[in-house]
Amino acid sequence: MPEASDSPLAHWLGLQAAVVTMSVGQVEAVLESMPRPEGADQLFCFGLLHHQSQTYNGWMQARDVFRLLSQDEALPDELRQVAGILEAFNQSRINAHQRYAQLQQQIDELEQQKQLLDEKIQAITDLEAAISTRKEQ
Repeated sequence: MPEASDSPLAHWLGLQAAVVTMSVGQVEAVLESMPRPEGADQLFCFGLLHHQSQTYNGWMQARDVFRLLSQDEALPDELRQVAGILEAFNQSRINAHQRYAQLQQQIDELEQQKQLLDEKIQAITDLEAAISTRKEQ
């Protein structure tokens, strides 16, 4: 019977622990030098690197890799579950980023509307001042 440290799950968790400690610069350097991933371990590492990259596109790539791994029937259930959890996490990051972008767009539109209203109010105030000046004359 293999020891827990020899299990595929322990191996993947070890990879995750190693990637989590990497800086963004280190992650980018490894991704640039990394050949096309082959096999579940390399795909998992590739997904982890993109997961750690802190970019929207990285999260999308990580999600796609983890989705692929979570659906790989050749992998043990525990590895597919880990991949599924990471897929869901990256999807939630993507969703949050999209919600933030939508809210930012709404804020920008509201600020434009406010600016237009401020200009209209100023125009009305100027018009009232001009009318008032004419009446006094």
